[in-house]
Amino acid sequence: MFLTNVLLAKKAKAKHILVLMESMVSGHQFMTARERLGEKLELLHYDPYINTTSVYKERKKIKSLSPKFVMDPKIQKMLGLDIDEEIKKVQT
Repeated sequence: MFLTNVLLAKKAKAKHILVLMESMVSGHQFMTARERLGEKLELLHYDPYINTTSVYKERKKIKSLSPKFVMDPKIQKMLGLDIDEEIKKVQT
């Protein structure tokens, strides 16, 4: 194998990404995770600045999430994934 093939090899893209969500009312921001191939997020979430729920829209992508990071139970809950299924995928 040539050295150039090793140096120019492409990495596989992550399945999930971290995105920044911003309130359309007050500008409050928080981060959440979503699937890379999914549509941009738009959701109702509690806004602490105005003490009520408001519409949040995805503003920008922050970074890719590695499979090890996705295995964290907090991230699992955020993504709505079953932990046992993800462990089986990683082990195979």
